[in-house]
Amino acid sequence: MLLLDDSLQAAHKQSLERFIVESKETNAQGLSTSVLLALDKMAKVLASRDQKVPSGLGFSAVVWNRKQALEKEAK
Repeated sequence: MLLLDDSLQAAHKQSLERFIVESKETNAQGLSTSVLLALDKMAKVLASRDQKVPSGLGFSAVVWNRKQALEKEAK
């Protein structure tokens, strides 16, 4: 879903960049591991988020809305 929703992608990018800047890791390996764990946690949260629309249906709506927007742009 992040790849299809620019605002969602931008928000998560900012969050990840803030996480990297605020990290107390002292080497590249530690930082890489922390980032991977944070991304894994984020993916799990996004997959299980309590939404008004179940995530599977929410994903379908995002994909469908993006398809319609692209078709409209192509005209």
